[in-house]
Amino acid sequence: MTVATLPCFFCGQEAPDGLAIAHIAICGLCHERLVRSCPGDPDYDVWVRRLRAFWQGLAEAAISQD
Repeated sequence: MTVATLPCFFCGQEAPDGLAIAHIAICGLCHERLVRSCPGDPDYDVWVRRLRAFWQGLAEAAISQD
């Protein structure tokens, strides 16, 4: 599966210009928004929750492979 066929973990859109980590994709737009987010931003807490879910998903995938 290529990055282009994976949906973005954050927005659900295809991620042809993004990156993939262990079969989880992040599109370029979400990556850019994530990098530019600051604690004072109105949607900062949303990004923090999404990142927690992202890392938890990676950890669960790693555990299930053992």
